[in-house]
Amino acid sequence: WLTGEYEMALAQWSEHHGTASPWLVAFEEGYRNAGPAGGWLAAAELAAAREPVQNPFDVAVSYSAAGQSDLAFEWLERAYRDRTPQILHLSFHPFLEPLMDDPRFESLLQRIGIPQ
Repeated sequence: WLTGEYEMALAQWSEHHGTASPWLVAFEEGYRNAGPAGGWLAAAELAAAREPVQNPFDVAVSYSAAGQSDLAFEWLERAYRDRTPQILHLSFHPFLEPLMDDPRFESLLQRIGIPQ
């Protein structure tokens, strides 16, 4: 995905998740309708609507990849509050790079105790 090989990434995700995966179905529909950001937005909205939310960090990553920084930070705060283990990936997750220049990102790193 990170190299722009979207169709190949979708095929690999299909192998991994199965073609009937609600996540993949939502992602592919969003992707076909609105490109990569649309796929991530559809995936984020699906995950955010599930009760209980399984992993708020994953929701934040999806919103970040969709270009929705405010929503991404809302979900990162929830991941921090819920002590989601993946929050420790904050400083190096490639889909979170668009957020790294935001002062909220630095604040979150400090509160977690991750050196900058």
